[in-house]
Amino acid sequence: MADPELYAAFRLADRRGMTVAASNRTVSRNEFVQWMAYGEIEIKRHDKLDYYLAQIAQLIDLQNQKPGTRTSIKQYLISFGEKAQKVVKLQPKQLRNVICGWFGIDPNKPKEVNKKKGKR
Repeated sequence: MADPELYAAFRLADRRGMTVAASNRTVSRNEFVQWMAYGEIEIKRHDKLDYYLAQIAQLIDLQNQKPGTRTSIKQYLISFGEKAQKVVKLQPKQLRNVICGWFGIDPNKPKEVNKKKGKR
């Protein structure tokens, strides 16, 4: 949406569980402007959180890369553009392999079990 006020009206209506028309009838102009300001703060707060999470993902990924590999933080930021991306449903074993790969764990390696001998 190109119109920030219209976008804010939809966000407020969604938050209140109402239609945009019903929300507009029950909110004064002054309160709507305050909601818009609040919405801007929320957007900035979440953008910052996305950036911090991308930094963590980058650091984890760098642990699995060859020394000297350079990456950009933009590679790890989630973008919600206009173009929808294909969603792929993974089987449990595939998902395990992906998650293990994030942490540099070989999913096919047998688990080491620590057995502590208790005193009797």
